Amino acid sequence: MDGTNGLRALRQQKGYRLHHVAELTSYPIAVVSRDERDDNRLTLPKLRTYAAALDCLIAEITGELPVLSEDERRAIRFIIKGQFPMHR
Repeated sequence: MDGTNGLRALRQQKGYRLHHVAELTSYPIAVVSRDERDDNRLTLPKLRTYAAALDCLIAEITGELPVLSEDERRAIRFIIKGQFPMHR
């Protein structure tokens, strides 16, 4: 899993600096910086925390999905929640 690029890319997309993410997650700046460089440190609880702080999907952080635009992210959440119209 190569979450390092995803985590950094998401932070930069949001226009956040390391200290913003540190404040949002309650992690020390050094931990956020290390997590951006070393994806082996990204446990599921950390992924959930970062995803909530950056308002993104875990799959974007892990690289399973490319970093999405806000509209793309909103559409995926809409589909995941089963709120898409059914076609007959």
